[in-house]
Amino acid sequence: MPDALKVSKHIVYHPLKQQGRQSKTRRKDKATTNSKHNFPVAENLLKRQFSAEKPNQKWVSDITYNWAEEGGLYLAGILDLHYRSIVGWAMDSTMKTQLSDIKIEIFQDEENKKNLGQYVMEGAKIESGIHRINEESGKIFRANEYEKNKFRFGFSVEGQGMNGIKKYFIQGLLTLFPSMNNEKNSADLYVKSTQTGVDNTPAYGLIITNSNSRIEQVKSGMLYSRLVLQAHALGLVMHPPSQVLQEYPEMEEQYRKIHNDYAPNGGTIQMFFRIGKPTQEFPHSMRRDVVDLVDRN
Repeated sequence: MPDALKVSKHIVYHPLKQQGRQSKTRRKDKATTNSKHNFPVAENLLKRQFSAEKPNQKWVSDITYNWAEEGGLYLAGILDLHYRSIVGWAMDSTMKTQLSDIKIEIFQDEENKKNLGQYVMEGAKIESGIHRINEESGKIFRANEYEKNKFRFGFSVEGQGMNGIKKYFIQGLLTLFPSMNNEKNSADLYVKSTQTGVDNTPAYGLIITNSNSRIEQVKSGMLYSRLVLQAHALGLVMHPPSQVLQEYPEMEEQYRKIHNDYAPNGGTIQMFFRIGKPTQEFPHSMRRDVVDLVDRN
C-alpha cells in the first residue's frame, strides 16, 4: 500500500469538479445549549438524585437536533424518573420559546392514558348510538372477499380483531345471513373491540395546531401520514380513535372537554391516535391503488 500523500484541498477539488463529483462533508453539530447568557439560572433541585418513589414526582428534560432529508428538527423530551419512560415530547424546526403552528404531544403516563382512554370509549359509545352514522358505516362494510376485492375501500371483520379461520367463518355467516350484521350487533362489537384496544394501549398522541385554518389541517394530515410511515418502519402501529374530535352535535360536549384538557389556550386538536407495538399479526385492510385516484384528464 503506497504511503499517503498530503495535498492541498484545491488539488483534489478541481479534478473532482471536472468529473461532476464532490466530497461528502460532515455536517456541523447544532448547538442546543448556550451557557453564555445573563438570564436567571434555575436552582438545581434534583442534585443528581435520579430516582422517584411515585409518578410525576421528578421529571427531567433535554433537547437534541436530528438531521432529516427534509431538513433538521429539534426534539425535546420529558422523562418521568419513576416510570423511566418518556411522558411527553415535541418537535419543531426552531428552538424559539413561542409555540409553532403545529406540535405533537405523546402521553405514556398512567394518568393521561386513563384520561385519554376514557375519551376514546365515550366517543365510541356516542358514535355507535347514532343511527345515521351506523347507516353510513353499513354502506362501506365489506362482508366477504368478493366485496373487498370489488370495492378496495371500506372496512371488514379484520378491523374488529379477527383473522385466520374465525375470519372466514364470520364472513361466511354474514354473507349467508346479512341480518346478523344489524345495527345493535355492529355497535356492540365496535364498543367491545374499542375497549380491547384501550386496555392494550401503551401510549397516545395528539397533533395540535394554534388555530383551525385549512393550511394547518393539511399540514396536520401530512405530518400524521409521515408519522404512520415512520412508525411502521420502526415496527410500531398507529390507530386514530378520533371520534371525540368529530364536529357534530352529539359529540359537542366531548369535543369541548378534550380541548379544555389538552388544548386550553385556544388550539385545535387535529389528530388523536394510539401508538404501540403489535402483539398479533393481522392482514392489511383493502386499499385502492393510488393511481386510481389520479385524474388523468
